[in-house]
Amino acid sequence: MTRRLLTTGTAITLALAACGGSNASADSGSPQSCLDALDRADELLAMTGEALTLVGDAFEAAERLDMAELSRAEAELSDISDGLDPVLESYATERDACRAG
Repeated sequence: MTRRLLTTGTAITLALAACGGSNASADSGSPQSCLDALDRADELLAMTGEALTLVGDAFEAAERLDMAELSRAEAELSDISDGLDPVLESYATERDACRAG
């Protein structure tokens, strides 16, 4: 699961770089699909950032043998992981529409 989150974060960062940045706005004449794709990318980056923080919390809890904290972090990571697929699918659809536009 951790590898999937890290891979997702890396892929999004590279995709944003390939799109030439994220300075698009409604006033710049960018297609709405591009703005939507950037919104989904922001959402994915926030999710992966939160997941990485939780991974750190889990390692610290494991070091202290704090099973309650470890279980809490694991449950939150599972929730984030479950929420990734719909956001990734939405991002891919909007990204493809942007590139086609």
